[in-house]
Amino acid sequence: MSTPLSEITGQETLRDRRLIMRAVDRWEAVRGGNTYPRMADFGIETLPDMAAQSFVIDVNMRNVQMSQLRFVGDMLQRDCSRDLVGKPVTGVPRGSLISRLTDHFMQILANRAPMSFEAEYNDADGRVTKYRGIMLPLSRAGQDIDHILGVINCRSDRARPRPVRLPAAEKALPGPAPATAPAEAVCGMVDQLAECRAAAYMVRDARQRLARREVKALERAYTLLHAARDNPLAFAGLLEDYGQHPQDRDLVATILKLVFGAEQSPEEAMLHATVLRRALRDGRQPQDLPAYLEALPGGLASLMREEPIPLNLDGLLKPR
Repeated sequence: MSTPLSEITGQETLRDRRLIMRAVDRWEAVRGGNTYPRMADFGIETLPDMAAQSFVIDVNMRNVQMSQLRFVGDMLQRDCSRDLVGKPVTGVPRGSLISRLTDHFMQILANRAPMSFEAEYNDADGRVTKYRGIMLPLSRAGQDIDHILGVINCRSDRARPRPVRLPAAEKALPGPAPATAPAEAVCGMVDQLAECRAAAYMVRDARQRLARREVKALERAYTLLHAARDNPLAFAGLLEDYGQHPQDRDLVATILKLVFGAEQSPEEAMLHATVLRRALRDGRQPQDLPAYLEALPGGLASLMREEPIPLNLDGLLKPR
């Protein structure tokens, strides 16, 4: 006979709480170089130890409120006493364990990153139940969120081990500290690590999105560089309109100042100039710049180790 989710105790609770960590670890491993893991690669249905306490939401971006539950683990199904697969998220029974996470699924779409949740509530029997869960975005193609995985665990007051009271004659004698930490203390640390990893992903994700925006800005600057070379008189008029003057006879530096402004740090200015100079030297077209940079060993940072390529107005503003 299977154990109700709220009655898991002791080392079982520790193992259960580690499910969240395993979910985060698998999410990171499957994600690879994508923004989000591919739904087909995650395969929650093939992970029985995790699946029982998990669910998957199939996001309907045309009508988010009609997003449906694609998969619901056995323990969560029994907690609701009904089959939720294929049902809209809005149809999840209020007050059920799974609703503690599904009520927040739109926050995942807004934040575009994993989120963890922790709270307590009174269950149908009046017991105080503490739960902790995490929701992880998934994608069919690895870029846009179209599924959300939730993993949740809980324990109630009844799940707490009761202290054993010894008769006066049988009181335990002082002895060395136990060799292993209490399961509940380990549980708390496992949960903290899961939250730290989720927060670290948000930092990495923000950096990746910033890097993609940086490449997009460089692509547009590179397009302007080509336009300036093709039509130097028009570019001269653009400089006049903006009250700019060529930077040390360097067309690249002039364009970067127009695009990024004076807020660029010297390191950023050097890196961006090297990107444009190298791409121009290698004969790359503007639309090829993102793929060209992605293929560079070591990425953008590797260009800092190369000598800048001289490029000035004398060679660029002459009509071809």
